[in-house]
Amino acid sequence: MIPPQDKKTPDVLPWGAPAMPPPPNSGPVLVGLPEITEDEAPGAEFLDLSEESPLPPVKTPEPASITEPHFGEASDLEVSVSLSVSLRTALDQLRTDTGAPFASLLDSAGFELASSGTPTSGGGSAEAGALAAGSFIAVRELATRLGGASADSFGGLLHEGGQNSFFLAPCGTTSLLLVSFAPPVPAGIVRLAARRTADALADLVS
Repeated sequence: MIPPQDKKTPDVLPWGAPAMPPPPNSGPVLVGLPEITEDEAPGAEFLDLSEESPLPPVKTPEPASITEPHFGEASDLEVSVSLSVSLRTALDQLRTDTGAPFASLLDSAGFELASSGTPTSGGGSAEAGALAAGSFIAVRELATRLGGASADSFGGLLHEGGQNSFFLAPCGTTSLLLVSFAPPVPAGIVRLAARRTADALADLVS
């Protein structure tokens, strides 16, 4: 085994600066770079550390605005007392002509403007109205692209289920008529009466 050799700090560093002797009982000596003056590095910016200078304030980034997803904006239509009575009368007449247990008038976002009867299976909830409006818009767009017809000529959306059925008919360009029915109410009678009622309601809400 080769005994370790004693390494001594040189008296003069390679760049000409005198070496400082290590203090007694100290660890390894860290040799730094020579000090550079302004004369040796013209144009360089030197930081004055003789006096403490306040640091610039840290700018906290503002949180990004988050837009919550929604089905649509509410209609600007203001339903007065007289208009509400007229809408309710038309919906009541529709139920009388068809025997449907529930009919509702929705705006383009699915918010209920007027209703008549008792909804079945959550048909009168806000979620159901929003889903009805979204489904109607989606099917109408699909019919326009695949069927080649204009959006104004789309007559409505009919769903016939085992227990409950519904029909969606447009009321002009801003409203939607929802009729919920069940057997033995015939779907053809509902479609005919709903379209006739939708034309009358369109004149009221336009």
